[in-house]
Amino acid sequence: MTLLRVKEVNSMDYRKSTYITIIVLCIAFAAYVLLYERHARNEAQSQLDEHAHIIADALWNYSPQGSSQYLTLACRSHNYEHLVITDTSGEVFQAAAGKEPGRLERLLMPLNLIPSVRLVSDVVYRGQNIGQIEAIWNSRTIYVHAYVLFALVMILAAFHSYVRILHSRHVLEDRVRERTAELADSNALLQGEIEGRKQVEEKIRRRSEELAALNAIAMAVTSTLDLQEVLRTIQERVVTLLGEKYPPVFGLFDEGDQTFEVVVTGRQKKLLERAGKLLGLKLAGLTFPLTAMNEAMRQALLAGKPYVTNDASDILGPRVGRGLVRATHRALGVKCIVDVPLWVKGKFVGGMVLLSQREKMSGEEMELLSSIASQAAIA
Repeated sequence: MTLLRVKEVNSMDYRKSTYITIIVLCIAFAAYVLLYERHARNEAQSQLDEHAHIIADALWNYSPQGSSQYLTLACRSHNYEHLVITDTSGEVFQAAAGKEPGRLERLLMPLNLIPSVRLVSDVVYRGQNIGQIEAIWNSRTIYVHAYVLFALVMILAAFHSYVRILHSRHVLEDRVRERTAELADSNALLQGEIEGRKQVEEKIRRRSEELAALNAIAMAVTSTLDLQEVLRTIQERVVTLLGEKYPPVFGLFDEGDQTFEVVVTGRQKKLLERAGKLLGLKLAGLTFPLTAMNEAMRQALLAGKPYVTNDASDILGPRVGRGLVRATHRALGVKCIVDVPLWVKGKFVGGMVLLSQREKMSGEEMELLSSIASQAAIA
């Protein structure tokens, strides 16, 4: 009984959707015809106005030889039955006839399917009305309408076939849906539990790696006084955890001189040498004043907040070679720059800059970088 009722409902929906589709397509086609006819007539009037502008000089000088070929070409290319140019006294200055209509067009014209439209435009020369151009335009929009109508009929046929296929499948689908609903719910619940467990396991694994990295950095800080070794350990952990291509760069801040010194380690030498060649500078051991930074970046670092930007030139002030820096970062494939401040006991001691080939960093990754920066500041 339930299956029979489902069939009746599907049959009604099928007929209803077909009727609605036919009505909608008819309304759409009628609206299209009205709009396109208006558009075609406006275009024809604009073309005639353009012709009037072009032959204005010839009419002013009363030189029909210069406009004869142009008017003949205009008649043939714009479907004019004929063109007539008259001066202000009504005397014909120039006239041209278009090509003869084809056999099919001669059949359509008496039925007004290819209407003849009279178009008129004033000929103006230097703000003075010197004559008039009149054209009989044969509107051949019927061909476009026929193409559109054919396309709509094909759409309707395709839709009708598609709906019939759906109609024939609905009963079977409903029966299968009823029998498998409980199994689908159970599978969805189980899948949700599996996904949740995977996410928890991934978070635990990620957290373990982060804690191990922080522990390794802390051990390096407490077990050696070699700053280069500590920084190399930090760089290796950052590259491993975040999957970055380039290790972070460290800058040590001299409070007395208000300058930054770029600290170079093993892997960074090649990177800075490559960037130096692009910039034409020697970056190893480079120092630069705090004022060379972008104002927003400087304020963020002094406030103890990380600074993130996607514009390579945004890290420098307006008087520095920002275009050259942008070109260098583009050559290195850098898309996101993160500068994390280094603070020890309320004192700003430097910054850790990460040049990433990703578009942005997640909140968890920013927290990890801040934690690593805290360890690096102690070193």
